[in-house]
Amino acid sequence: MKRITLTVVILSLMALGVGPASAQSGHDLFQQALLKERAEGELREAIQLYEQIVRDFAADRTLAARALVQVGQCYEKLGSTEAERAYQRVVSDFADQAELVAEARARLAALRSAATAPSRGPVARRVLSGADTDINDFVEMSPSLDGRRLAYINQWDGGVYVRDLTSGDVQKVASAEPEVWHYFPEWSPDGRRVAVTEQKSGTTLIKLIDVATREAVTAPGTETQGWIEAAEWSRDGSFLLCSRNERLALIAVDDGTMTVLADSVRHQHGSLSPDGRFVAYAAGEEGDSHIFVQPLAGGPPRQITWAQGDDIHPLWAPDGRAIAYKRDNGIWVVPVTEGEASGSPQLALLAAGFSLRGWTEAGLYYTLWDSGNEMRVPYQVPVDPATGEPGPGGAQILPADHPENFSTFSWAPDMQRIAFASPESPEIAIYSADQQSLVKYDLGLQGHSYGPWWSPDGRELLYQPYPEAYRGRGVRVVALDVGTGDVREVVPPIANAGGGSLSADGRRMVFNRLESTGSDRYIGAVVVAETGQSDGQVVATGGFFDENGFSLRVWPRLSPEGDQVLFVRQQYPIPPPSVGPLYAPDAGALWVVASDGSGARQLATEAIILSAVWDPSGQFIAYTAIPEWNEESLSVLRVVEVATGVERGIPLPMSLAQSSGSDLRVTQWSPDGGFLGIITSSKDEWEYWVVQGLMEGER
Repeated sequence: MKRITLTVVILSLMALGVGPASAQSGHDLFQQALLKERAEGELREAIQLYEQIVRDFAADRTLAARALVQVGQCYEKLGSTEAERAYQRVVSDFADQAELVAEARARLAALRSAATAPSRGPVARRVLSGADTDINDFVEMSPSLDGRRLAYINQWDGGVYVRDLTSGDVQKVASAEPEVWHYFPEWSPDGRRVAVTEQKSGTTLIKLIDVATREAVTAPGTETQGWIEAAEWSRDGSFLLCSRNERLALIAVDDGTMTVLADSVRHQHGSLSPDGRFVAYAAGEEGDSHIFVQPLAGGPPRQITWAQGDDIHPLWAPDGRAIAYKRDNGIWVVPVTEGEASGSPQLALLAAGFSLRGWTEAGLYYTLWDSGNEMRVPYQVPVDPATGEPGPGGAQILPADHPENFSTFSWAPDMQRIAFASPESPEIAIYSADQQSLVKYDLGLQGHSYGPWWSPDGRELLYQPYPEAYRGRGVRVVALDVGTGDVREVVPPIANAGGGSLSADGRRMVFNRLESTGSDRYIGAVVVAETGQSDGQVVATGGFFDENGFSLRVWPRLSPEGDQVLFVRQQYPIPPPSVGPLYAPDAGALWVVASDGSGARQLATEAIILSAVWDPSGQFIAYTAIPEWNEESLSVLRVVEVATGVERGIPLPMSLAQSSGSDLRVTQWSPDGGFLGIITSSKDEWEYWVVQGLMEGER
């Protein structure tokens, strides 16, 4: 099956004078890199290929300069400052390539303008995922003080590794042996050494590893039959703050002199102030612990958090002006002056299932661990609303609190509220960004709802009570007033119908007409009707394992203007094969048809099409699919232009692309056209994130 995405990339190559007919080895390599970047979303692999072109084909200055521009664009998508270096190389080394130099200068200006723009508060971005290491091998991570390198323990072999977060290069600095394992690495301030807990035959100690030479020595005074781990280094590198048998202690690196600081430390962690005058730690019972600050020169500890709950794992800001800590709902920050709280704690970033790892000059680092395939994770993917092209930054977890269980979500027209529908409770939950609150509404259902979607004025939330449609009682649309909680019926039950959606003005609707054969129910037709009417124009017919094996799949959706309908046909083999893949490469097809039934067109084919939605302008359709049905098949996210059929692939991180079945679904195109909302079941995978701007802007 020829992909339209491939055609678009090849046409763009031909525009550069890099076509298959006249390709030289450098041009072939450029084509491979471009496919990696745009069609597959493998940005680091694309960077390696582009860099190879610059290195091996420097004589072709146009090609080399173009490759460097592409390197910059890849690094921009990764959120790396290496993008500026790539563009600067174009300006400095390729002055004869006027057009490409102008493009590089424009990107440099945009990046520097963004860097100096006023901050709007904390911004989180992922810097490493399990997909980047193939086998998801990293745990217990620690960032260097400049944020450029990461020390971690390999969860499979117990060794200590250092990873360059810019280049991706990895070096092993300590091996595990039989009966030896390593834990909790901590960087020295000068970035030369890593302190790590080593356990062997019941004895625990702290090793100091020279990263350059890999030489390791035991830190004096740290060997114990109990437990000990390094929490932090002092900024001058002369002391280690350690947790030893639930007590915090300062241990001198040169002679092992120990000074005990605090008892009953929660989560074996403390943090030294940058000036070395105070230590912060968590103490209390599980479920009711708080953050304390103790002067190292003597004096009683000072409590700086008071709210009911579990406050743990404090981290001092690099400038000493604040302490970040973890609560169940996210990362909190409290301003501190002279070891005392000088303001109220504020929620800086909503998150769940995370561990704080270090607050460096480059930001505060934390890990996410998604455990259990039952948990849904919401993502937003930036797109250009004018072209449907991928936007910068890549897929990001939705910056909002959300219920533990949900099946879909929808932005309000003002983009400040997000509604979640749960598959396991009769509730709709609405997150408000301005109030950072989650409000739940009980719908009084024995089941869940389909939708939800917002009214154009944002005052009401519309949904379909799912049990009624499923049991054959018909489609019914209900509106919830989010201000008062009142409910009104928008569309009375339409018998023998299911699924469907309304036009933006609410005057027209589309639904599936259901038919029965014995105990089996299937979609007989797609119908467009005036809202509330049971009869209307049949725009597509379905079937349940008919002679062609076709069935209608994915609930139909009206375009924003109500003049077109998208729907999916899915072919199921009859009889199912006893061996081999269940679906052929082109078994699923995405269709559009006018609301009067005319002009039906097939826009895309895949093995399985999972979901599809319109953009707010009606120019594009985004859909998720599985191109080939086998154990290795990756899910894809694509955008197709309705008028031309031109299709664009949206790069996904491996953790999302590995979703299978119905795990990866697009839920909505945001009202401003700037984001695609997608959800997936979480996978057992570590992710490493950095938060920047914690102390800037309003919190």
